[in-house]
Amino acid sequence: MITVYKCPVCSSDQLQFIRSYEVIRDSRLTREEIREGRQSYENEMLWIFFNEILPQESSAGFRLELCCACGLIFLNPRPSDEELHHVYKTVEDLDLPKKRRDRQPFLKLDKRARRIYSVVSCLSSSSAGKKVLDYGGMHGQNLVSFVKNDFQGYVLDFLKFELCPGVEYLGADVCDLAEGQIFDVILLNHVLEHALQPVRLIESIVKHLSQDGLIYVEVPLGCLQEWQLVYEPLTHQNFFSEESCYKCLRMCGLDILYIITCNQWVYWDKTPCVNIVACKREGNTVSHYKTTWEQMDRSRYFWMNFKKTPRKQIKKTVKSVLSRINQTCKLFWRI
Repeated sequence: MITVYKCPVCSSDQLQFIRSYEVIRDSRLTREEIREGRQSYENEMLWIFFNEILPQESSAGFRLELCCACGLIFLNPRPSDEELHHVYKTVEDLDLPKKRRDRQPFLKLDKRARRIYSVVSCLSSSSAGKKVLDYGGMHGQNLVSFVKNDFQGYVLDFLKFELCPGVEYLGADVCDLAEGQIFDVILLNHVLEHALQPVRLIESIVKHLSQDGLIYVEVPLGCLQEWQLVYEPLTHQNFFSEESCYKCLRMCGLDILYIITCNQWVYWDKTPCVNIVACKREGNTVSHYKTTWEQMDRSRYFWMNFKKTPRKQIKKTVKSVLSRINQTCKLFWRI
């Protein structure tokens, strides 16, 4: 584990401590129990952390730091590149991703794919013959709508999965791409929160983006609540806001065309996420974003979304809640 003294995004040393927490080894868990895939995700990651990274320790302490320059909240200390690679290798050897999906299949994948395609297609020209790359794309499920609309779909992922029709696997990382291999659209869905050096990752992948191409970035709104509920130190290293994600892309020399925070379907349920579309060319750059401090205020976030909700939907929700209360009361009186 490596303690950092500068922000992983903007390299500023203006860091503010916001919280500390401790994780403890569960000595009762064995490799065979983890291999069976019946443990929770948090227990799996904690077992891997203590057995593969800190085998001699029974507990470990961590800090959450806030960068006052770009608004990023991040974990400190952080795994090294070698340690994180070793973690992914262990996950692959134990075949944990497949067991997790068998235990809890992803929901509404088509809806998610359509949403991503609709955002990108509104900002791009014709799709015929264009290439789209999903970095960390697993099965390529986010590319389904692109493929249906004449895109050529490709996936980069450390683990090789069974792919959706029309999608091709290119390798584990950017280094597996051929020199000069160019794509018209690149998707980074829920990748940057895992990255030890987000700016370096983006810079390496936009080298393969065409001059008129688009990069679509989606990250969880980690500054809202997730930073307060960290159960293990291996999965998410960064907790983004609109501000920190915006500045991360601008650090890479990209212009922002679109930025919004939505409560949207990801894998199993709706999650507040930041969505950004950026490009290399100079365009109508979006300059307004919500700061980390604004988005850390949960009550403000709730009312912001409440005001945007159509009145019909609010009335329908209120009627549904009142109906359930009425049914519960009737059941109570029968008893």
